[in-house]
Amino acid sequence: MSKEVMIISCNMEIQHFNFAKSFIEKFNNDFDIYLIFQSHLGNQNIYTKLKVFIKRNGFIELLKRIVCRNIFSKIFLNEQKKIYEKNYEKVDLNYFYNSLSKEKVIITNDINQINIENLIKKIKPTFFLLQGGKLLKDNILNALSKTFKLHLHMGLVPYYRGGNSQFWSIYNNKINENGFTIQSVDLGIDTGSIYIRKSIIDFNEDDNQHTMFIKTHKNGIKAIIDLVSYYQKSKQLPSPISVKDKGTNYSGKMMNLCAFEYVYKNRARIFENYTNKNIVYEDLSVI
Repeated sequence: MSKEVMIISCNMEIQHFNFAKSFIEKFNNDFDIYLIFQSHLGNQNIYTKLKVFIKRNGFIELLKRIVCRNIFSKIFLNEQKKIYEKNYEKVDLNYFYNSLSKEKVIITNDINQINIENLIKKIKPTFFLLQGGKLLKDNILNALSKTFKLHLHMGLVPYYRGGNSQFWSIYNNKINENGFTIQSVDLGIDTGSIYIRKSIIDFNEDDNQHTMFIKTHKNGIKAIIDLVSYYQKSKQLPSPISVKDKGTNYSGKMMNLCAFEYVYKNRARIFENYTNKNIVYEDLSVI
């Protein structure tokens, strides 16, 4: 009897490698696993990106981003690298090639390409596990119409949609609004129905947005494992819970110099004064 198929799709940073590795370790004996890495390599060259940005935002905004934003974003990126390397296992592509075979590891800069669509139609996956990457378009969603699509979003949907939810919970001085959501996938930005939503709020003065991410991320991975394990026992998952409230989409444009500077200068104080550790938004789960 042939195995059911699982596709894992994520970006190619250390946290995403650990995301993929977690499911391979747990389910490689039970599922025929394919891995789609969404790489930024091969995207538009820098000159094309600059032209598009200037057309949309103007030359003055470009100068602001180059001169100002990098001051604090570079600090955060250097911090993130050190903390992630300390708290995540070091994994490289050879691990995935050896675990799955090179034929089952696909690296693409556009998950919506026809070859990905054709692969999905051919292998008919039971599960599509997703973190990061581009928004899925109609052709891919249609190909996945009979697939359980489990997207790990690192924020509480719909209140923290978009990226960098840990950063924004600090910015809002509402650390107890941090958490993750396992949701289905549609054409919107984190607007899919909810399988699991859980607050992660156990932090102290030694934490920052990077350690918040790691603790939240590892709990989110465990939640997906629980969902897949539930399916293995029952051969079905309950329908996800629909989301009516649009909430807030924290777009990349909001990550400006003022936001970076505020979080950098105030995060120590915010964590030191973090005393209200009551859950703000109701935890949800279909299992």
